[in-house]
Amino acid sequence: MKGKKETTTTGCTTDNPARTISRREVLQAGGAALALSTLVPGALRSPLRQRVASGSTTTLSYAINSNPVQSPFWTAIADAFAAQHHGVKLQQIAIPAPTWANYVDTLKTRIASGLIPDIMQVATEGQYALAQTGILEPINDLVAANQAYFDAYYKACDPNFTHWLSLTTPPGTEKFYLPGEDQSMCIWLNKEIFAEAGLALPNNDWTWDDFYSIAKTIKSKTGAYGYICDYGSYAGIEPWLLTNGTDQMSADWKTITMDTPEAVESATFVRKLVADGLAVPPSAGSVDDQAYQQKGKVAMVGCGRWGIIEMRQLNFVPHLEIVQFPVNKKHGSPVGWNSYGVASASKNKELALEFVKFVTTVQYNQIFARLGGTAIPARTEVADGPLFTGNSPVGTSNLLTALNYSSPIPSPINNDAIETTLQNGWLDIVTGAIGVEAGLQQLQEKMSSQLPS
Repeated sequence: MKGKKETTTTGCTTDNPARTISRREVLQAGGAALALSTLVPGALRSPLRQRVASGSTTTLSYAINSNPVQSPFWTAIADAFAAQHHGVKLQQIAIPAPTWANYVDTLKTRIASGLIPDIMQVATEGQYALAQTGILEPINDLVAANQAYFDAYYKACDPNFTHWLSLTTPPGTEKFYLPGEDQSMCIWLNKEIFAEAGLALPNNDWTWDDFYSIAKTIKSKTGAYGYICDYGSYAGIEPWLLTNGTDQMSADWKTITMDTPEAVESATFVRKLVADGLAVPPSAGSVDDQAYQQKGKVAMVGCGRWGIIEMRQLNFVPHLEIVQFPVNKKHGSPVGWNSYGVASASKNKELALEFVKFVTTVQYNQIFARLGGTAIPARTEVADGPLFTGNSPVGTSNLLTALNYSSPIPSPINNDAIETTLQNGWLDIVTGAIGVEAGLQQLQEKMSSQLPS
């Protein structure tokens, strides 16, 4: 993504706008402007004293992992914010990256060239890497000025949230982000294919052996693939490691663990699905999981909440059911979350902070849930209610349940490089370009050399 010329359209700049839309990125919010027009920010105080002069216009730029398809949603958010802050114009800097590693890499390149946005969205995978650059403004004063509000906010979120967030913040007392929506992983099932194959839908205690047997029966009875393999670390690698009781690195993110017997077993299982013709091989964004599933080409897709918008557009929600990932040793799911920070170089810090606070409000969470936003609203009372589960597959609540046993996706400093190494190596293993044990040993050595000591 580096070096791509930017294209500016209707106030939204994008890098490589013609790129194939990633499965994890898909977001098309019909009616977003109408729904968001009712948004009223929470009554929060800022320790700063900057104001927009009457009759003047202040432009705030914000970087997001997005593409032109998502533009209506973010435009509606910008319009709603501007409606509450007269004289403020928001400029989107959309970076349509296939993974968060690519996004952070592109964002760091922009920053190094002096193109620094006022506000930066970044998911778990890039939070530590971005915070340690010194480019972000500490928000300690903001939190202190609104301590009761933020105490209530964190209490309203998953109880693990404060611990998770501490993992992605450099050691010290400074805070750099306010967390927003989060994400877990489950399996989305095409009920019609299961019925055609004469199979009952699995329950939440199914196993890898059940998964393989189901995929084999589906292929023989219907000709459809059982599963689509993803090459991404979050969607394609982490679930199989975690459900086998392991991970790509230790819980403190200081030791790579890709050469363990459990990792070998996980990679061998996924490789067998591909080698036996039961799964679509992983590819760099050329397969649209939701379209494949709607067309009856695949029965099972590993997915978080990000699939909901496209499935609604395809009118396929009633044909789906969501269950937890199959287990070999234990239940497991990666968890990641979006956070929002403000650039130290911003000339409009107070307004930028107001926008960052905007995503923590009850109203934002409610609208995010209603529109089928591509993650789980941070506030549990919203995520556990009808705004989130309505017009969604049966079993959508399993995405929330998965947070109870989820592990934060490893995201140390230099994670953009480490994640790219992992994904490329896993792709070679699963497609058979290299043997499982040899490929994992190469990953162990290369990822270890990239991990800061």
